Amino acid sequence: MEEAHRGHGPQPRWPGWPQGDSRKIDYEQLSVLRGGEILRDSLRNLAERIRVPVTNSFPIVVFNPLGWSRDDLVSAHVTLYGDPAPGNIPAFRKGLRLLDEAGTPVPFQIQEYSENISRALELLFVARAVPSLGYKTFYLTRPKNPRSIRKPRPSSWTRNADRQEPRRSAGSNIVENTFYRLTVDSANGRTTLFDKALGLDVCPGMEIVASEERGGNYIGLEPLSGRTLLASLDAVALEENNAVRAVIRIKSRIADIEITQRLALPKDLKRLEIENTVTWKTPRFLRLEQLFPLVETNCSLHYGVPFGECSTDDVMPNTGPRAGDEIKMDSWKNCRFVHDWIHAGTAKWGLNIATDHQLVRLSEGMIRGEMLRGTRFTSAKVVRGGEVASMYYPPPGTYIFHYSLSSAGGDDRPF
Repeated sequence: MEEAHRGHGPQPRWPGWPQGDSRKIDYEQLSVLRGGEILRDSLRNLAERIRVPVTNSFPIVVFNPLGWSRDDLVSAHVTLYGDPAPGNIPAFRKGLRLLDEAGTPVPFQIQEYSENISRALELLFVARAVPSLGYKTFYLTRPKNPRSIRKPRPSSWTRNADRQEPRRSAGSNIVENTFYRLTVDSANGRTTLFDKALGLDVCPGMEIVASEERGGNYIGLEPLSGRTLLASLDAVALEENNAVRAVIRIKSRIADIEITQRLALPKDLKRLEIENTVTWKTPRFLRLEQLFPLVETNCSLHYGVPFGECSTDDVMPNTGPRAGDEIKMDSWKNCRFVHDWIHAGTAKWGLNIATDHQLVRLSEGMIRGEMLRGTRFTSAKVVRGGEVASMYYPPPGTYIFHYSLSSAGGDDRPF
């Protein structure tokens, strides 16, 4: 469906960047470009052969590359033009509607549009039951009677009374859909996800924190100072609230590192999407983590591996670090490199966390998604002009991290 930005961070050319790394990055970008060309050509060949049974409409073909049927948010770019003149689209300026293959209206949101003669739209909508390794077509057309079309009701949003009564203590903001209620603490930015069907806070007190280190490397040295830095909240705002989703924007900072968190609650999907944008500075000896507290400490934990899944308790005998420059045993036991997802649950409830970053750490009653970790030196020593130029990784820049939360009754894992 919509291709997600993987959030691997910037690829700058900065002083001290090894020449071999720059070349590898160029090769990676070239393979992505060539692969994208092949993919776009293949998709275009399919899309151009799809029937358009709805007259005066613009088809939107949604492809599902996964091995199972899928409901998901779709972001699409659509250009409206008339026949025979491109500017012959006055009827579309009066109103639009989106239909599925059965002619059923689909709620959508116009994120932005641009126009001169024709008009270009950025649409957001939920595509349902898109078949495995297949596609489904939607049709953007004009309504028969624009005045008769009623806008779908957006997700509910409740503000605290801080503005009306500034002497009050900071309370909470709440946004909800059919399945979830998301609460944001106005004082510290912590968020709690409540599952209405289960009657349970499936992830209480989510937040971003940083563990302070004394400077280490990416191989084995992780010298913690013992201090934990909490985020200072700058602002909480409702960025979107429409027929498709509600989006809360939380701006905060840890030390002088700016963090923007967007929490998207789709109106008709049982899912919470989280996007964390971090403006990283260097040198900063911090381990920046997204915390996912669990309801119970005795739940089972499973995570994705290529072509399957694995339990966090399933560790090969006699494995682990041995050399002095490797990661310490206590840290090694709690680290997991997950393939796309990790699941926590019992016989009564289950929480799935999808992620586009592999490293998570486990602690009692907590899943910790590691985002960035500043180090004092790297495993490869680069000397330029008599000075070490490979200090202070990762490089400064903007890094993006995505998480997707869903829950269900019973120990229902993704696979």
